[in-house]
Amino acid sequence: MKKQKRLNIILNRLLLGDTINTTKLAKQLNVTERTILNDIKELQLAHEIISPKKGYYKLKEIPKFMKQEIKEILENLIYSIAYHSFKGFEQEIKGLYSNEFLVEFDTELEAIRDIELFKELLQSVKWNYSIEIIYEGNKKTLHPLKIANYQYYWYLIAIDLIENRIKTFLINKIEALYMLYENLYGDTSKIKQSLKKTPWIKEEVKTVELKIYPPYLEPVMRRTPINCEISEKNDEFVLIKLYYYTEEEAMNFIKKYIPNIEVLDEKLNKILKEILQNFLIRN
Repeated sequence: MKKQKRLNIILNRLLLGDTINTTKLAKQLNVTERTILNDIKELQLAHEIISPKKGYYKLKEIPKFMKQEIKEILENLIYSIAYHSFKGFEQEIKGLYSNEFLVEFDTELEAIRDIELFKELLQSVKWNYSIEIIYEGNKKTLHPLKIANYQYYWYLIAIDLIENRIKTFLINKIEALYMLYENLYGDTSKIKQSLKKTPWIKEEVKTVELKIYPPYLEPVMRRTPINCEISEKNDEFVLIKLYYYTEEEAMNFIKKYIPNIEVLDEKLNKILKEILQNFLIRN
């Protein structure tokens, strides 16, 4: 990785209030720890960077303009929760918040595994900068448009600059992110307006109907899993709709209820039978 890109990444994380661990960051950027220490020494010429303990570095004080950035991000999050929780008060909510609507999400959320990466995504959306990501082992060049949470999962909605189309990416599957500090796409105002009128997620989330029988019927009805909704319930079974992203994810859910579950999908049923046959062979 080029030196200037490393310096940008390190400074950006420090400005966001993060405490950098040199060992961890060196591994993430695929360089030596000595290289990271040299980069920090160079940044210390212009910024007051302190070390609270060996191997850790942070800014002595977050600059005022970054405090404002973080405040605006939090306001957008609050705006989003209010907007989606109290739809009848749309005009009143819009009157309270004048910032651009950067983030949309439900009230029950998937845990964010890499908070530094998530904050950099928020910044790239706000600053209108293109990014490079490593996604499921593949490098992609994107222009981010919005962050959204749909049916529990966090997504990045972005323009794939190679394929020149809008795509969605599971944020927790992004292995690395590099902000390019320039807009490689151009004016996105019309696209962002259109995203307000249409669903953010179209092709990524899949669904399957499942019948669950006693003794799991009562627990499922009493505490429905967060990525499911009940379609029908009676004394014999409960019919639920499972929202999932990958077949592996669906199987992990289904296996918890074997043998008291019926999968109403031919493809997933075939996969389940193969899993059970392999289990019997091994045992």
